[in-house]
Formats: sequence, structure tokens, C-alpha cells
Amino acid sequence: MSGRPALRRVLSRTDLVVYGLTIITPTAAYPVFGILQQMSNGHAALSFLAAVVAMLLTAFSYGRMAAAFPSAGSTYTYARRSLHDYAGFVAGWAMLLDYVLVPMLSAIYVSLTAARSAPGVPGVVWALVFAAGVTAVNRYGIQVTARASGAMTLIMAASAALFVALAVRAG
Repeated sequence: MSGRPALRRVLSRTDLVVYGLTIITPTAAYPVFGILQQMSNGHAALSFLAAVVAMLLTAFSYGRMAAAFPSAGSTYTYARRSLHDYAGFVAGWAMLLDYVLVPMLSAIYVSLTAARSAPGVPGVVWALVFAAGVTAVNRYGIQVTARASGAMTLIMAASAALFVALAVRAG
């Protein structure tokens, strides 16, 4: 091993799969599905199917890259090693922006939803509470974040199962 700094692998494959499932938020389509269904003249499911195909191709590509470059660092490493150092730099910064912007957008969405559910509490308070909670989880490291992701994925799966059960019961 050279004296170059390296990232240490901490998460298991299961942790990464669960984290990926949490990040794509399988329940994200709930609030917009009706609007999409109307705007697409009943073809909303087709757009989700196209997205699934794109995600499967991405997952396949990540699998091939992980086999070719068995190193921590993911997108940065793959772009740097397969294309160029500059491509790795840009990909790494793009991922960093993604990691900053997605939680911010999530905080805004959750605060708007919570403010509708509890109109007596201002949306900014909900945003601060949500951002503080996410920050607290992330403060304790990736393993705590992985456990929190697992809990969120279970909650989303239970929500999806409840949705299907209620839809079957109502139909």
C-alpha cells in the first residue's frame, strides 16, 4: 500500500442497498402521482417504469465499476480512474452538491407538509427541527446514518404496504 490517503470501507453491501433505497425515497411519488396521472393522460406509471430502467442501468454500471475499481469513493473514484482526474473532481463536487441540496429540499418539503398538518406551527420551525434532526444523525457518523436510513426505509415500506392495503380495501 502506498502512503496515499485512502477512504476506509465501513458499510456493508446491505447498508449500501438500504441507503440507496432511502435516498430514492420510494414514497416520494405519493404526493405528485395524481397530478402526474392527470397531466400525462393516464401514463404516469410509464414515466416511473422508464425511471426504473434508467436506475437499473445505473446500478449495473456501478456494479461493473466497483468490480473494475475496488476502492472506496464511488462516483469520484470511478470518474477519476476511468476518465480523467478532472472528471473525478467534477463528479465528486456534483455528488457533494447533491448531498447538500437533497437534504435542503427535503427539509423544505417536510416543513411545508408538516405546516399543513399542524398549521399552528410555522413552516420555518418545522424546517429547523427537521434539519437539526438530520444533522444530529449525521453528526454521529455513517454507521448511525445507515441505521437511521434502515429505520426510514422500514417506515416507507410500512407506509407503502398500508397504502396498498387501504387501496385494495377501498376498491
